[in-house]
Amino acid sequence: MFYFPEREKKRFTLKRPALLIIDLQSYFTSPDSPAYLRGVEVAIENIRKLKISFERAKLPVIATVHVGASPMMKKWWGNEVDKRWAVPVFSDVLLFEKNTYDAFYSTKLEEEL
Repeated sequence: MFYFPEREKKRFTLKRPALLIIDLQSYFTSPDSPAYLRGVEVAIENIRKLKISFERAKLPVIATVHVGASPMMKKWWGNEVDKRWAVPVFSDVLLFEKNTYDAFYSTKLEEEL
């Protein structure tokens, strides 16, 4: 069984908002990728506008990219995301690499927030 330890629950507040851009990378945005999401360009433009708003307000903008695969993901999908598909759409932000669905597992994302 695949197990992730439960995290401490935190009280939700909007005192310190941050924009998290999760896995917006070439694996999903490049038309020649096997996982291309048709129409993603519309989402990218909306995210770009939101990113600019956060930057103007001097609020953090953080992105993740998925690289490789955990053993369970390899079992489920039969492949992994190699580096050529891990190119982020926005490279001018704080970036965390991960190899599971969980952006907090084995990263410093929680500490950064």
